[in-house]
Amino acid sequence: MVEKFIFDEHYELEGEIENMGGMDSYVLIALSRWLKTWPRMQKNPTTDKDVVTLKGEFEFKDNPDNPGEKYGFVKVYSTPGKTGIDGESQGETDGKSVHHKGELHFPGNTVQALALHRKFNNAHGVAIFTDGQNTRLVYGTEGRPCTFSGNVTNGKSPTDPKEAIIFIDCDAYGSMLYDGAIPLIDGEEIPALE
Repeated sequence: MVEKFIFDEHYELEGEIENMGGMDSYVLIALSRWLKTWPRMQKNPTTDKDVVTLKGEFEFKDNPDNPGEKYGFVKVYSTPGKTGIDGESQGETDGKSVHHKGELHFPGNTVQALALHRKFNNAHGVAIFTDGQNTRLVYGTEGRPCTFSGNVTNGKSPTDPKEAIIFIDCDAYGSMLYDGAIPLIDGEEIPALE
């Protein structure tokens, strides 16, 4: 509820801002069953940043198929200009939330594209989109994970794309930011933001 939040300033646009839309050409995805702990919304936010920034880290379970290794986020390439997520208001007049719908497009009908579709279709988890300005937008929580579904298209003419499309749906209070480290499935890590 709005009464929880402190409003101690006006929201005015001063000067010029960089406001180019669109997302980077990849999405970071992790399945719920891989995660040991999830970052959470802050209980007593005192600043605007606290209101929209998750606290804690994503910690992953050990991978039983590869002893000594942990699960991690999968970095999935997406055709530039086709990667995105948008929200729309939903719910009762006095109980609104946001339903986010996103997608990524992985080109080709290769074994890799077909396997991507198969592995993520009907799965649940978290997706992190980035916007080229070091903003990491997280969709999906432990209690309300994203659902992933997909489609494979082969086109009808030579100019039509062949691609695996992964659709991302989730219900949330809004877009949340994440500044922590992002462990990847290959053992690498995207460092925390400073």
